[in-house]
Amino acid sequence: MASNLSQEDREYFESLLAKAEPYPEDDSIWSIFDGEERDSDRVMATFAKMALEGRLR
Repeated sequence: MASNLSQEDREYFESLLAKAEPYPEDDSIWSIFDGEERDSDRVMATFAKMALEGRLR
């Protein structure tokens, strides 16, 4: 699915994605809501990937 992001938004999400490897969507990290196991850069990269693929609104 293609996204309809503005150029500015696309560049922002691409910069987030360049900072870290996204988590796989089936990673157990998504069921852990506390603790220090989660890497916030990887979480943001995962959301950025989804946005660039048009799966977030």
